[in-house]
Amino acid sequence: MTEAGVGELVDFMPVSSSKTGSKTHRLVRMLRCIWGRLTFALDIAPRFDYGREFFETHLTEDGAVFEGSRTSMTVALIREPEDERRARTRVDAHSDVHAEVQLEAGEMRGLVLETGTAGPVRAVRVAEAWRLFDETVDSGRPGSADPPTRDAGGRP
Repeated sequence: MTEAGVGELVDFMPVSSSKTGSKTHRLVRMLRCIWGRLTFALDIAPRFDYGREFFETHLTEDGAVFEGSRTSMTVALIREPEDERRARTRVDAHSDVHAEVQLEAGEMRGLVLETGTAGPVRAVRVAEAWRLFDETVDSGRPGSADPPTRDAGGRP
């Protein structure tokens, strides 16, 4: 909350299966401007093998790929296909990514960080991110709850 606006950050880790382990793991971070206009700053600084494994960073239109000799990770943007490119992004000398994105009231963007992948990065639609959230929340509940009501943009 600032004088310029009110924002919301939602982080969660989708569950791929309740019965078996997975070699890939995901972290979803959704950023939403509730009121006003806000600039969100993002820093992505992976340290594979506690900083012992060096990696290269490759930016794409839909995110980034961090690729080491044994470890890899992708970051896919959460946005709609027709969205204009809002983020100002740079890669520093350590291959870390730094970005800023400005959002106005009602707008949402974010990212999906996935380990164990180095393939092509595909942007994630807002409704798809909310579906992952609903599945994650419902996976911890006995029975199946109805998903929260969403507007046309996929927001609760």
